[in-house]
Amino acid sequence: MRRQMTQWIRYVESGVTGFGTLEGAQIKVYAGDMFAAAQPTGRTLALDSVRVLTPTVPGKLIVLWNNFRALAAKLGSAVPTEPL
Repeated sequence: MRRQMTQWIRYVESGVTGFGTLEGAQIKVYAGDMFAAAQPTGRTLALDSVRVLTPTVPGKLIVLWNNFRALAAKLGSAVPTEPL
């Protein structure tokens, strides 16, 4: 027997951000914290009635400059003294 994985989704509906589980073309809406004891609300939304968001809100973006040092030299860009 194959076990189905729960697919979490974040969305915006009428200007309000929410989250839930994706089941076919329906979203089962949850309340609380997606990562700690989310509670089902009993409400469902059609997937095509919302704007889908990224799975989480990014807090940081880390880029490794050394991967692009040769490109910076080729373009004549200065090497920053601190990460940007």
